[in-house]
Amino acid sequence: MAPTTRRTALLALVLAVSLLLAGCTTAINGDDDGTDTELDDADIDESDLQAAAVEAMEDVETATVAHEMTMSLDGEQLFDLSSNGVVDYEAQEMELMTVMDDPMMGEQEIPQYVIGDTMYMEFEGDWVKENVSSENFWENEELTQQQEVLEEADLDIQGEKETDDGHEVYVVNMSVDEETMESIVEDEFGEQEPAMPGEEIEFGEISVTQHIDTESSHIRFAEMEFEITAAGQTVTMEMTVETSDINEPVDIELPEEAEDATTQPANPF
Repeated sequence: MAPTTRRTALLALVLAVSLLLAGCTTAINGDDDGTDTELDDADIDESDLQAAAVEAMEDVETATVAHEMTMSLDGEQLFDLSSNGVVDYEAQEMELMTVMDDPMMGEQEIPQYVIGDTMYMEFEGDWVKENVSSENFWENEELTQQQEVLEEADLDIQGEKETDDGHEVYVVNMSVDEETMESIVEDEFGEQEPAMPGEEIEFGEISVTQHIDTESSHIRFAEMEFEITAAGQTVTMEMTVETSDINEPVDIELPEEAEDATTQPANPF
């Protein structure tokens, strides 16, 4: 595999895994800055909280989402990425504005839509589209992979605190071992694991800190970090996830100019 293709494929895998982990925070309602003050003792054990958080994920039909991500390759910063948008899991529609800050190319805004099994993206004035049915894109409607992550993770409750917006939350550290992530990625992608044929993939320790609402068990805030190594290259990803307006009405409409988008082949790498 050529170096450029290998690097692109490795980044694709990192992004795919980050989406699985981000799904663990789909049931968020409100914002938090992640800053821990002095914590009180928690009044729930890890197994009960784990079960309640998994159950709370099942009622999510719509949401407003926001991500912040920093990626580096072998210790060198690749880019910063942020995205904001809305998702309608019931209608299988998504609208997202992604801003990527690349040290080489500067800042770029990339509008994205998913309508059913078609993903649309505008880049430098041109719209392209891709059929994503083979990627099981809307498996997240039932949040099966995300629930598996949460079910298999080790939780360590640090205590309770009140967030800046007045909500009581449990502060929880969560770790996912390499074997679990390999199993989940294999279930998600099968033989079409993101473009790393013949390459042995190693997952480093995956750590997540979550703030889980003491009443609703919705995860209000998450910070995560993990590493993936393949072909002698290691990508490190740091990410925060916030989701709000759970099950509130959303209005997603594909722009007219996107209707004439050029078709891109699936899995080009």
